[in-house]
Amino acid sequence: MQPTSMRRQLARWWGWLVASTLLGGLLVSARYLEMADPAGGAGALLFRASMLVGHLGSLAALLLLPVLLVALAAPRPRLVVPLGVASSTVLLLALLADTQVYQLFRFHINSAVLELLTGGAAAATFVFPAEMWALAVGIAVAVLAWQAWLG
Repeated sequence: MQPTSMRRQLARWWGWLVASTLLGGLLVSARYLEMADPAGGAGALLFRASMLVGHLGSLAALLLLPVLLVALAAPRPRLVVPLGVASSTVLLLALLADTQVYQLFRFHINSAVLELLTGGAAAATFVFPAEMWALAVGIAVAVLAWQAWLG
């Protein structure tokens, strides 16, 4: 296959990767809506829905842009597809972690939270049972398997 044709095919694949990441992000972000104020009626609901689609679509396209650049520079599916699947999986898992932090503390992951999680006292502050680690690994494997299947 010609490199130009492969670039075009991989660019199209990247578009579908962004769309599937957006869809996964919308499913994960439904957790935010549990905590949203239901006031405002249909207009507020329509605004929230369009804002969420626009925000997550932009986020997915921007954070997956390096995958497109690799696809255009080195049009090899064996390189681009695993990179895209891994990048999309990391993005969805980060969004999932953010929704969990938001549900617990009502703020998003930021530098203070990262410092708290990675600082010297993190091991003493956060003690997670083995079941929680197993659940986290299971969720990560499920998201990776789903994205790999879509890829």
